[in-house]
Amino acid sequence: MRLWGPTSGQPHGPILTPGHTGPVRALAMLSQPDGTTLLASASYDHAVLVWVPADS
Repeated sequence: MRLWGPTSGQPHGPILTPGHTGPVRALAMLSQPDGTTLLASASYDHAVLVWVPADS
């Protein structure tokens, strides 16, 4: 999975690994009270992964 800049349309940071083995079909973002942002992705590989983009 790779993050893309919404205004630039360019890749942002490295490819997040390990990732899904199938196409991602859903992505959700959650801002924590401490300012941390989490991403959750769901894929046709039947997995839901939680990512901390700041750790990438």
